[in-house]
Amino acid sequence: MPIASGGAVRCRVCLLIRTHALPAFSYLVPAGLSGRLRVGSVVSAPLSGRQRVGVVVALERAESDAPRATEWIRSVSPDLALPETTVALCERLSQETSTSLAQTLRCALPPGLRTDRYAVRKPAPDWPWSRGEVVSRTSLRRTLGEETFREAEADGRVSLEVRLPEPPSREFAVALISAEQASRELRRAPSQRQVFERLLRLGGEAGVEELLASVNASRQNLRALAARGLVRLERRATAAAISSATGAGDAADERRSSAYARVLREGEVCVRRVPSRSTVRETLAVARAAFLSGTRLLVLVPETSLADRLAGEIARYLPAEATVGRYHGRLGDERAAVWRAAVSGELDVLVGTRSAALLPLRDIGAVCVLDEPNPAHRAAPGHEGLAAHAREVALARSAVEGSAVVFLSPFPSLRLAELARRGAVRELRPLHQQEWADVRLVDVRGTGAYLSEPLISACKATLARGGSVGVVSEKSGHSRALMCGGCGRPALCRNCGVPLIVTGPPSRDKGMLACGRCDHREPVPENCPECGSGRLVALGAGAGRLRELLLERLGVRVGTAPGEGTPVVVGSPAELLCWSFWDLLVFPAADSFLFGSWMGASERAFRVLYGAAESCRRLVVQTRDPENPTLLAAVRGDYRSFAAAELSRLRKLGYPPFGHLARLDFSGREQEVRRAVESLGVTERDGEVTSSGPVRSAAGGEPGGWTLLLRAKNREAVARAARRAAVRTAKSGGKVRLTVEIDPEEI
Repeated sequence: MPIASGGAVRCRVCLLIRTHALPAFSYLVPAGLSGRLRVGSVVSAPLSGRQRVGVVVALERAESDAPRATEWIRSVSPDLALPETTVALCERLSQETSTSLAQTLRCALPPGLRTDRYAVRKPAPDWPWSRGEVVSRTSLRRTLGEETFREAEADGRVSLEVRLPEPPSREFAVALISAEQASRELRRAPSQRQVFERLLRLGGEAGVEELLASVNASRQNLRALAARGLVRLERRATAAAISSATGAGDAADERRSSAYARVLREGEVCVRRVPSRSTVRETLAVARAAFLSGTRLLVLVPETSLADRLAGEIARYLPAEATVGRYHGRLGDERAAVWRAAVSGELDVLVGTRSAALLPLRDIGAVCVLDEPNPAHRAAPGHEGLAAHAREVALARSAVEGSAVVFLSPFPSLRLAELARRGAVRELRPLHQQEWADVRLVDVRGTGAYLSEPLISACKATLARGGSVGVVSEKSGHSRALMCGGCGRPALCRNCGVPLIVTGPPSRDKGMLACGRCDHREPVPENCPECGSGRLVALGAGAGRLRELLLERLGVRVGTAPGEGTPVVVGSPAELLCWSFWDLLVFPAADSFLFGSWMGASERAFRVLYGAAESCRRLVVQTRDPENPTLLAAVRGDYRSFAAAELSRLRKLGYPPFGHLARLDFSGREQEVRRAVESLGVTERDGEVTSSGPVRSAAGGEPGGWTLLLRAKNREAVARAARRAAVRTAKSGGKVRLTVEIDPEEI
């Protein structure tokens, strides 16, 4: 609520500076701004003589015990404000993820905020601007000089104006005369007449680029028409990411929609297993149920291409009075227009990627998350978006905003499955896959061939019938786990029981095996400790090498992505299994997925192999461990047995969802990092929290990279310890940098 007249004269502001070192500051509120200020308002406020952008997170009365404020709020953005519930949501997620509140609030605002304009409040007599005029920072510096500009900023003679970026625009041509007049005016200008006649056929106005392309004319002809007063050229803001629905729904879908109507009405959190090829159809049913109940819906998807496709499907399906928006990174500054429409209540359905997870959709009633186990739903540290999975954000929105949540995917993540087992999430009746791949497992133990004869024969037979072949490879293409070619067993860490990886540089580790979780290292053995075989194999082959081998063995062109027109495509799971259907899919090295050396490797392997089995007619899998339980469960589509076995294993290890982890990645000199870690007070045990490390970061192994793991049964405890580490590191003067992930999907 805004500040009432004669009420609070102070507010607490979180400045949008990405650091844990700054708390929210208390500021005085000028009487002229008090009526416009509320929790969630975007303001400019001074810090160390410079004006900064911030968000109001609390209002304080005069009798408040808060520290006395001495600085004043300088301006309130007229078109930027977060709902109070969104501020509460950001505060909750900031605590849960150990992310600074400033960074979390920033994720709820649109990108590209304009902070280069200043309003002149108290102009000096020699200034060329009058009171209230808005001037660019460049003009102020050029006219006043840097020192005088800084003084004016500190004294409040100019105030920073925070605004949304200007929406993208397109140039349009508008006809100003009739066809009869044009025939007389353009009798001796055939090229201009052709452009003008085409413009009239397009209804008298059209986009300039489309108009000129349709008649293969130059812009010079259009400029000549404008100079003669026959057309008018104007720029118009575009909102291609917002569209009006054009469908009428489908009465036959009423039964399907009714299954979700109760969920939305009761504000429940539910999960439903649906085949990948049925996901769009089920999402349409959720959208229909939401629209008919007057509920606004946020749909979160893992990929931008799916967001565009799905938004188009929903717009073609819902009745004409519905409005659908898209929100993802490829839209750039166009997201500002979508953000404004969402906040003002103009959108009925918003489809976006993880960057939309915190978007303040007005009167939101439901969140639908597609392909929930997909790790793309979580931003990696340093990338756009919050370092929290969309699953966690959706659950937090349900708790804070009371919205219903629907998870749709072929199977839920193990973390969501455990919530369902506890009764915190309701399971809807699953929809079963109607068709399943014909699966062949090829046992390559005791062989040295990377492409077996059964695999090559299957490829040749499929190509002879004119079919498509997809070859699935690890994206990185580097050798990883060490496995025995005789018995098929991987080399395991004696401390952790996870597969060891073959290290690359530095040279002192050449020929070494390393654990990706602890600091254990050992030489590569000459023989397998299980069976004594000397045939030890480093799993994994790059996509480039695979293409060379396949070209040699099959004699056909081998592509890198679907849609290139090549009969054989080599790619990563994300490239091949995303909404594509194949006649044949092959895994030359399934073991590189099955024996990855990180927490979550088994779940990822199941997801990849399960996704492959529902994405093709025939599946060929090469492995040195054909009895692997994860492999067998995946190719049979037996999620329940996999989940039961894997959850039991995670429970014994104390891993999520039965325990909680914080991954702290430090960068800096070893001496400084160790000093920073020791200052945390959790090197061994901190009440409920235990630690492991620091060790050289497993990812990349570059000098200066160190990782510390914190573990606790209680999430609040591990988040509190990680937050304390972030605050102390932020005060180190830049000697050490730290990124934090709470309960990462993979380690």
